Amino acid sequence: MLSYEVYRFVHFLSIAFVITALGGAAVLSLSGENVKEHAAKKIIGITHGAGMIGVLVGGFGMLARLGLDGLPGWIYAKLGLWFVVGAVMGVAMRVPGAGKLLWFVVPLLVAVTGYIATAKPF
Repeated sequence: MLSYEVYRFVHFLSIAFVITALGGAAVLSLSGENVKEHAAKKIIGITHGAGMIGVLVGGFGMLARLGLDGLPGWIYAKLGLWFVVGAVMGVAMRVPGAGKLLWFVVPLLVAVTGYIATAKPF
């Protein structure tokens, strides 16, 4: 089993990949071009998918190293918010002009998720 620090690095690096992909998707959505046929769609999708998997692997790896009995409520909140962040990619790629809203919503979702992870309010 890897150390807590390695899992945390994987988790944070993967978060960076997800945010980068969502930023790219938002810009692509704002460009007004046909998103379905754009050359950047594939790399954005791969980056997003790999990042989402890495977030889960790193996050659950950290939880395993903490040795908690069961999952506290803040974990369920983080999973729910990251599910929303994951679904945002579909919105960005399918709804023309959604990038403008996503440009501001995604950082808020990430900030709330970070707060929950840090403060562990429940």
